[in-house]
Amino acid sequence: MKSEKPGNNSIEKHAKECEKWSESVREACRHELKNARTAHKNGIRMWLIEQGWEPEMAYFDWDFIARLRIIREPRWLIPRSELPPLKSMLKLRDIHIEKTVFSNRHRTLIEAYKRYLKKPKQPGTETRLNNFMPHFADVSAFQPFDAIIRSRFNKVITAKHFTPAFAELPTLISTWRQRIEAELVECYLPPLSSSVTGEAATDAPSPATCMS
Repeated sequence: MKSEKPGNNSIEKHAKECEKWSESVREACRHELKNARTAHKNGIRMWLIEQGWEPEMAYFDWDFIARLRIIREPRWLIPRSELPPLKSMLKLRDIHIEKTVFSNRHRTLIEAYKRYLKKPKQPGTETRLNNFMPHFADVSAFQPFDAIIRSRFNKVITAKHFTPAFAELPTLISTWRQRIEAELVECYLPPLSSSVTGEAATDAPSPATCMS
């Protein structure tokens, strides 16, 4: 039994060395895998930025981006125009911008428009439709106002930014009133008779339709 003890010690020592070596290999593999994943992640980040997705990346964390199928599959190195799955990023970003940016600008314009409506009318500007003012939704759709509302989202917009647009508003309202008046007149004109059948045309809009 005593003659076997040195051999047992040698085997135990060798086993510990093997275990230590095995653990060092596993640790090296874990470290290598971690570095590879980090490099892969950074590579995807850089590629997304190069393809113009930096604004989207500013709104979504990596966990969201990594779940996209186009990122998980090996086909991710393709042009931006061929990335329909990433449209979800665009949609969610647009919703976020609409809530945090454009909504605030609409509220700013609403308050400015309220102040505009309270201003006294200039002499000589009274017309039949003078008190017929466009709804805020119509005003915000006028090109000068819409351009300000839809300007780049990282720009701070205040009521002063709408001043040039309000300078154009009388002309815009006049054009808008003329269009509305023409539509109302068209609605209330008697239907034209058909030259062929002598029957009244049935495609003319009714007053009820115009007022709806």
